[in-house]
Amino acid sequence: MFVDHTGLAVALHRPVRRIVAAHPDVASVLLAVGATLVGTCDAARLDGPGADGLADLGPAGRPDPDMVAALRPDAIVTAVRGRAYVLAGRDLLAALRRTAPVIGLDPTRRRAATADVRALIGPVSVERPTPPRPRPSVPPRGARPVPPPAARPDLG
Repeated sequence: MFVDHTGLAVALHRPVRRIVAAHPDVASVLLAVGATLVGTCDAARLDGPGADGLADLGPAGRPDPDMVAALRPDAIVTAVRGRAYVLAGRDLLAALRRTAPVIGLDPTRRRAATADVRALIGPVSVERPTPPRPRPSVPPRGARPVPPPAARPDLG
């Protein structure tokens, strides 16, 4: 269970990896902590790392439910004002809930929103490139192996 900023306990059916944001302010918080955002409303308002290539789902607070469903998100995160979701009505909220759990975050409470997103998505691993392993030197074909220095006969 995850308690969102409306005070509602939201049941999560699987780990949250793919997220849709119904507001660009919420999307900014999600991107800042490294969440995998697959779509957002008003995508043109976003810039910075991770903002390129996001599906634009419509105006803020009015994501197209069919477009959201096509992205197969694990959760849909929307803005909260007071204790209410900032969405274009109850019918939209019901349609979104048929796709994935809807979670409300107050993006004006940046510190709390950031902490809650981190709790929601778990630790984000930053993939670091693995340094290449040194290749063993292989003598060319037909070459005679050279014994190590300690094993060479004394030529003196």
